[in-house]
Amino acid sequence: SEALEKLGRIEFAGGAVSLSGDQITLAFQTTPGISYQIQYKDQLSDATWSNLGDPQTATGLSLTIRDQIQARPTRFYRVIVAP
Repeated sequence: SEALEKLGRIEFAGGAVSLSGDQITLAFQTTPGISYQIQYKDQLSDATWSNLGDPQTATGLSLTIRDQIQARPTRFYRVIVAP
């Protein structure tokens, strides 16, 4: 969509990204019973990743996470298996 083009290059292996207004939706493949943590950085040069909410335990083959991006021109995400 035009809105996603304004975000620049989007890469999200094994998942999908969509934008509606100020909300970004990340959907990604999972393994049932495994807990996943979504993390973000506003700049790749930031020293650490911040957690986006609490870890989510997959009950099926995918999870969907939403984030309010508001006026942030850039945000980077990653998905890790929660400890």
